[in-house]
Order: sequence, then C-alpha cells, then structure tokens
Amino acid sequence: MATQIKRQITAARLAWKHTNVFVFTNWLSGELDGIIAHAYENRCGVGGPDILPRAPTLGDRIIQGIEGGSSYVGRTPIASAVQSPALCGKEGCNLPLDIYNFAVDSLGVNYIFWLHFGTEKDTATAKYSWRDGMLPMLRANNGRINLSCPSNLAGQCNTG
Repeated sequence: MATQIKRQITAARLAWKHTNVFVFTNWLSGELDGIIAHAYENRCGVGGPDILPRAPTLGDRIIQGIEGGSSYVGRTPIASAVQSPALCGKEGCNLPLDIYNFAVDSLGVNYIFWLHFGTEKDTATAKYSWRDGMLPMLRANNGRINLSCPSNLAGQCNTG
C-alpha cells in the first residue's frame, strides 16, 4: 500500500504544481517514515488528524524527529486537524489551548483545521465546546501559527 501512496503523492505534485498537496500520516505505521520522506522529497506537506499533546501519534513523532530520522518541522508544510476524540473523547481530554500550543510550538504546523463541532450538550464540559472553548482560544491567539516558508518549497511561498 505504501508504494501506491507514494505514486499518488508523485502524481498529485505533478498535477498541481502550484498547490499545497498534503498526505495525512495517521496510519501505515511500518511504512510511515518512508511515506513522509517521499512527501518531503516531492515538496508535499504532511500532517494528520488527532493532535494529541500528551500522546503524539507516530506520524507526529516522525515529523518531530523523535522516531528515527531528522525533524521535518520547518522543512515541509505541516497541516493537522482537531477532531472530537482529541478534545474529550476516546483520545482523552485535551484543552483547546493545549492542542493549539502543541501543534504550533512542537509540530510547527502551518495549518490547523478546527472542525466546528461540540456544544455543551455533546462535550464533557463547556470548555471543550466550539463556542466556549475553541473559538475564544483561537481569538485570543489571533492567528499565532508558523508562517515561514518550509525549506522543501525553496522560496515558492506567497507569504504576502
């Protein structure tokens, strides 16, 4: 399967020369380091769902350079998504600010996708909801994110 994912990464980069292309790296644990390396070599970004500050995913550990090779932080575009299991679900309870700080400070993300979900009715408490937890935290941090151009894009970023 990793071979097919690598073929898809290569084809996507050839098809979309001026578009950020990302592969989510939350599975294929035995072959994940090779997939991330291939994405990097093809100027594609990496990332995944489940930003977990207390128990980073294998993909996040590879991106950080904790599992094996060198870190990809600042070297390739990184995009991650926050889903309900990471806030207060099967992945434990992580406050929105803890998730945000880990994503920006440790993973060096360029993009965070916050799924609009969660009300006081379907989260453990209001601090995990969109209205009372995530949105106020995002407003307070006012766009603090990694804006530098990753090195594998070789100055092709439009940061203006």
